[in-house]
Amino acid sequence: MDLRNHGESDHHNSMTYQEMADDLMRFLDARQLDKVTLIGHNVGGKTAMTAASQYPHRVRGLISLDTAPVGNRNGT
Repeated sequence: MDLRNHGESDHHNSMTYQEMADDLMRFLDARQLDKVTLIGHNVGGKTAMTAASQYPHRVRGLISLDTAPVGNRNGT
């Protein structure tokens, strides 16, 4: 899926990892996908890590590429 403000996705003024994780959950819900393995690169990886930590019952596995498991300087 395209994350907000990327590719052909909707554009928003705000783009936190929590908002993108919530977008991901809505994407999964719309496709009736209950438990998935997430694969993300860079921003997608941090979004996947956020989703896994906030919705562990929805994530079977996680592959995060080129992503450090630390917050940004602005706390997101």
